[in-house]
Amino acid sequence: MTANEILADIENYEKFDPVKGTVEGKTYVVVPTTTETGKNSDVVINRHITLAHNTTLIFAGGKISGTGTLTGDNTRLIAPITQIFGEDITVDGIWVMDRAYPQ
Repeated sequence: MTANEILADIENYEKFDPVKGTVEGKTYVVVPTTTETGKNSDVVINRHITLAHNTTLIFAGGKISGTGTLTGDNTRLIAPITQIFGEDITVDGIWVMDRAYPQ
């Protein structure tokens, strides 16, 4: 499945929730969370999280921030040319992506 095909069906994917964790081979969408004041908020990670093997994260306007570590295990990333990880997030492990930008 191509990135464009995945993006066309974005509403069919479960929202990434670091508290619930991930399931092997499943696709999750990272979107901003709307707070009670109506403002958008990042997905915040302040601990170590290891994603399940062969999961996919689609960034649809969302960003992961905090002070934690996110470890991929053959994790596929689909994201626009925007910052997707906060400055204090440590990214480790094996990630699959077709390109990366310094943003």
